[in-house]
Amino acid sequence: MLATALAGCVLPGSQGDPSAPILITGRVQAADGSPVSGAALELWVTDFTGPIVQAGEQPTIFRHTYASGADGTFALHLAPTPDLLALAGRSRGSLSFNLLASWGSTPRTIAFSTFARDVGGNAWAGDIPAVVLEPGSSVTGRRALASRLPAMAS
Repeated sequence: MLATALAGCVLPGSQGDPSAPILITGRVQAADGSPVSGAALELWVTDFTGPIVQAGEQPTIFRHTYASGADGTFALHLAPTPDLLALAGRSRGSLSFNLLASWGSTPRTIAFSTFARDVGGNAWAGDIPAVVLEPGSSVTGRRALASRLPAMAS
């Protein structure tokens, strides 16, 4: 379950559980290093262990959209859900998360990151990853990825 995050990150309170462990922290910044306030962020996990559901796409078992804080930072609390725990069991105890940031007007600026978290028992194992999402960090020129994703709220 997602929780209201640290550092001013905006998440719907109805989805929050402040007692959940922190999954990831980070910052969204423009190419010049200035913070990006209110960047639309989308976190998702795809099940690559299961069957293809349609036209070469794997099922997405978790997806949530949120926003960076006024200073561009975010911290996301997430407890491993039953679906995530089941997938981790099929994936040797590790989950691969995708995190996409999008901001600006048309064309929107996009930054993308993937990160893995190990699951130990019913909690995340290891250090909390920290990412910096900025143009060119890992998705520049990969517009095909962005075109396959659903529209994100601004």
